[in-house]
Amino acid sequence: MNRATAQVKELHKAFDLLIQMTPHLPPEDCRKRRKLILEKEYRAYKRAEQKSDIVRISNGLAEIIYCCVGAALEYGIPINRVFSEVHRAKICEEHPKIAEILTEEMYGEIEERNHMLMTK
Repeated sequence: MNRATAQVKELHKAFDLLIQMTPHLPPEDCRKRRKLILEKEYRAYKRAEQKSDIVRISNGLAEIIYCCVGAALEYGIPINRVFSEVHRAKICEEHPKIAEILTEEMYGEIEERNHMLMTK
């Protein structure tokens, strides 16, 4: 997700689109535009599914991801961290022992990064 986020951020900067650093609701016009774009891309994905067109399905999924990452930037949502937490929660639902190990690894990485930042 980090690469996808960086690429979408690049587009937002190039076209002077909203990027918030902390979670806040964006202006209503941004929210309306984002909802319309997501609905449009979802409809395109559904049409591709109905036709069993794998090329258009893959494009539709990528477009939806792109739009979701863009929305996260506009809302100031740290989507990579949120995604990691959703992933951890999904694993917890199915495999509690694996989730425990994954959580320890994730938090170990976070602690290591925090330590590196604090010692610079």
